[in-house]
Amino acid sequence: MLVVALLLSAGLAACTPEGGGRSGPAPDDGSQRRDVLLDQGSADVVDLRPVTVQARPGDVVVLHSGNPGHGGDDESPVHHLFTSAPADSPPPLFVAAGRGHLPNPGSWGMCRGGDPARATGGCPIPPVEGPSAYDGRSYFSLGALLPGETRELPLAPDLPPGTYRFTCTVHPDMYVDIEVVEDPTTAAPLPPAEVAAARQQVVPHTTSGPGRPVVLLGPQPAGSAAEVLTAVPGAVRVPVGGAVTWRVDDRSPHTVELGLDHPPHLADTTATDTAPAVPRGRRWDGTGTVRSGVLSADPSVDRTTFSLVFTRPGTYRAYDRFHAGIKTVVQVG
Repeated sequence: MLVVALLLSAGLAACTPEGGGRSGPAPDDGSQRRDVLLDQGSADVVDLRPVTVQARPGDVVVLHSGNPGHGGDDESPVHHLFTSAPADSPPPLFVAAGRGHLPNPGSWGMCRGGDPARATGGCPIPPVEGPSAYDGRSYFSLGALLPGETRELPLAPDLPPGTYRFTCTVHPDMYVDIEVVEDPTTAAPLPPAEVAAARQQVVPHTTSGPGRPVVLLGPQPAGSAAEVLTAVPGAVRVPVGGAVTWRVDDRSPHTVELGLDHPPHLADTTATDTAPAVPRGRRWDGTGTVRSGVLSADPSVDRTTFSLVFTRPGTYRAYDRFHAGIKTVVQVG
């Protein structure tokens, strides 16, 4: 228990400055804080637009999540995990633990130093042994970033000029480009995200017709740099003996869990909670609990669909452990 909670607290508390959002000189050493606002989404829409910030060597880049999430609710999902690993070879999101999975500290934790190729099961080297500031060569990860939180990235005083990219391990199309130059300029923030437009592309499709429905979890609408935290469709009807399939199309993790009175609590998650628990023949009579296990296109999981046959009439709710706001209502009969 609390493995997830410990990773989150390490990523959140240790790196969050007091009075996050201030700009101006950093304390004592004359370096400047270079603030950048990202993810101007909402509780149910994640804004995935990349951002750019300019800085000098020795400055401190401060990433601010503009997404309010659920207003401080501890069930707000983890939206971003920024690392210095190349976008085409990000560290895995999870590590195997028995029949289940746990977050890979190399992605979810705060790592400093080492080879990114060695971040497959944890930080490449103990962070206390790594550099205190980003030197452009060593592996850095900024920890799990929840809505409304901030992260500080100190730049080494001898960091060579150039562009350094930090990519979100969950959403590889989203990144922060840090342009190290002699005379930085302050870029205008991105305009507010068009969350309503992204939401409207998926929310009208709230029910499905006859047949074997397929439910998409956390879709990213075509042509929109956003992830919508919903199930599409959010309500389905099947006959007794009918099946429902849930699907994910990207690295963002999800689960399908039924037979619960309320959404599962992410912070209390153990490896057992992420292990599949499926009735014989994937035929469920509405008794007991069902767990899909982690669904993600990340190679550490590589399980993107889950199907279940419903054998008893009734109304059932399927919850998502990683996104408390995502649920599917299944009407049987």
